[in-house]
Formats: sequence, C-alpha cells, structure tokens
Amino acid sequence: MKHALALLTVLLWPVNALAQTTLPALPSRVEIWGGWALAWPTSGGLVEVEYEPVLRLGGTPLDSRGTQVLAVDTETGRGLDLGVNVFFSRQLGVQVAFTRSSADVSGTAGEYSDYLQYISRPPPWYDPVVGTYARTSPAQAAVGRMKYRSLGFGGVARWEDARGRVGGTISGGVNVDRYSGEVENVVYTQFVLGGHSTLFPVHHRVVMALDEDKSFWGPYVAADFHVRVASRLAVLAGVRGSLGSRVTIPAGPVRLVDPNEDTWSPELTDVQRVLGTQPLELPSARWHLIIGAKVFVK
Repeated sequence: MKHALALLTVLLWPVNALAQTTLPALPSRVEIWGGWALAWPTSGGLVEVEYEPVLRLGGTPLDSRGTQVLAVDTETGRGLDLGVNVFFSRQLGVQVAFTRSSADVSGTAGEYSDYLQYISRPPPWYDPVVGTYARTSPAQAAVGRMKYRSLGFGGVARWEDARGRVGGTISGGVNVDRYSGEVENVVYTQFVLGGHSTLFPVHHRVVMALDEDKSFWGPYVAADFHVRVASRLAVLAGVRGSLGSRVTIPAGPVRLVDPNEDTWSPELTDVQRVLGTQPLELPSARWHLIIGAKVFVK
C-alpha cells in the first residue's frame, strides 16, 4: 500500500506542479508599469497672428496691420508612459500616471496679409502724400516639434480571471498637462521707405516657442489589459486619453528662420517687441497607445 501511494505521488507530481502555477495569485497591493507610448495625430490647431508692422527709414505710418492664420497639426508621436496603482481592496485603488510624448508639427499652406497707410514726401515737390499698401500672399506650411507632458491622479478598478493570469484595469481622474515646442513659418513684415519715397515690404519667417510654464487641468480615462508571464511580471497593452476641447497657449518669437534671406534683417529684440505673444490654440483631446510591462508588488 505504501509503495502504491508513493508511485501515485510520483505520477501525479507534474499535474500538481502545474496546478500550483495556475492557482489564483493573491492580489497585489501595488502595481507598477512602464512602456512605450504611441500618440495619435492631432488636427485643428492654429496660430492666429495679428500685429502692427513698423515703417523704417522715414515716412509717417497712419495705420498698419499684419495678419496670418497658421494651421498647426501634429503627426504620430512617440514617448513613454509610467505609473503606479495602489489598491485598498481587491478591486479598487488610486492611480498616479505620467505620460510624455513628442511629435513633428505639420499643416497646410496658408496666407498672410499686410496693410499699411502712410505719409511720404516724394520728389520733386516733397509735399506730403498719403500712400496705401495692401497685399495677401501665400505662406509656407507650419513645421516644428511639439512636446506634451501629463501627470494624472485618479481612481482605478481592476479585474482578473479565475487563474490570475489575465487581467486589466480601468481608471480615470484629473490630468495636469503641459506643452512645449516650436512652430516655424510665422511671417514677420516690416516696411522700408527707400529712395524717392519708394516703399519696400520686407518679409522674414519666425520661429515661435510655446510658454512652457502654463499648465492645464482636465479629465482623463485609461484602460489596460495584461497577461502574466511570471508571478510578479506581466506584459500589457493599453490606451490613455486626455479629454477636453481646446487649450490656448501663448507663443513668442525666439529666432528668425534665416536672418540673411532678405535685406534689412530686423533684430530679434525688435521682432519680439512688435509681435509680442500670439495665441496658439491646440486640441486638448490626446490619445496614447501603450505597450509595456507591469510589475506586481506585494
């Protein structure tokens, strides 16, 4: 009898070992994850530029206006997503998550318009004459690089199958978002009154940088699906979305694209004084696909 029981134990050992590996794991109090984030493209962003072009080397300006609407979209971006879940019960807990991504700026070619009404004194009589310049010209499409950072705080709910091998989470809360980057091809115009009171419009392309210190609050939702590959490790795939409509970020000139592409190159300080800050509107709804790993901590 003893020999029979011993033989049965040996024969059933592989089954018993397999059962041990498939028993439901005790729920972890802490989950830490990290992975690559793929950002969806965005569209509908724009910079609405409006300023008063200056008149140099003579003449008296009466009225001047420079306007441009530059479309600012972003292509598919890449970054990372990190976070931690802390559970107070088997299913419910709190979440802290950090997301960062960057993407190239793109857009469609647009137009810019210049207007100047001024007084000059042309030869030979040098009497005051009122002149007007008004023109709409094609503009190059926006290029550049946009960066996005987000810190989220919220609640999380989880689920697992009976064996503890497959599971996932659903979460939501509040994001603190920040944007940075540069947008190129805002057109800066200045007028020069040359010899014989001849008016010359001079154009330069400007790089605008976003105000990195401005923060925006908004809701987020997220979900992930994981498969354990070890008792403490799983691979995961998920999605995270920042919700909202639009945000407005101040953007100011930081340099000229090519200071020598035309005569009468302006000083950067003059461009900053005349252009000031211009409003950059961006869609605040952003989605990231996440692929990475999750570590379970007791």
